[in-house]
Amino acid sequence: FGLFKKKKTETPDESQNRYFDLKIKEVVEVGKDAVNLVFETPDAAFKYASGQFLTIIDTVNDKKIRRAYSLCSSPAWDENPAVTVKRVERGLMSNHINDGYQAGQTVQIMEPMGMFTTTYEADRERKVLLIAGGSGVTPLFSILKTLLKEEPQTTIDFVYANRSEEYIIFKDALTKLNKDYSQLT
Repeated sequence: FGLFKKKKTETPDESQNRYFDLKIKEVVEVGKDAVNLVFETPDAAFKYASGQFLTIIDTVNDKKIRRAYSLCSSPAWDENPAVTVKRVERGLMSNHINDGYQAGQTVQIMEPMGMFTTTYEADRERKVLLIAGGSGVTPLFSILKTLLKEEPQTTIDFVYANRSEEYIIFKDALTKLNKDYSQLT
């Protein structure tokens, strides 16, 4: 599958623009205590791969905090990048985001990072098993959408567990994908 492969190292010129200011297009509830932050389309310098994460930087209670959140969007599928933030008990940033972030707000982030990615080939036919629990579905949702779009011959078994039905993140979207794509079970 190619997950966790080391990528080439950056040259000094490539690492200059590691921070972006992204404007929130909308905040969407995607499950109990979980929201998607959908960002307006960033400039061309902002590129990401399915399975990567963004680090959001904000000040909470006079303390600068950085927290990483997986991208749930797919560059092959979605027009706008998005991350999912699940509320965590006593979580400074997750509660701050769930309680206060609004459309139109600008958020500072670090460039997309992470090696939980793979490559996609249109003529590739493989069998993929994706297993997630709770909010761990977020990067797999990104990968799932990209697989469906970029590898139509690949079959995908998707196993997803939650503590109860109300906590299923992306429930409606997953149900629709399962109905619309025969290669997804």
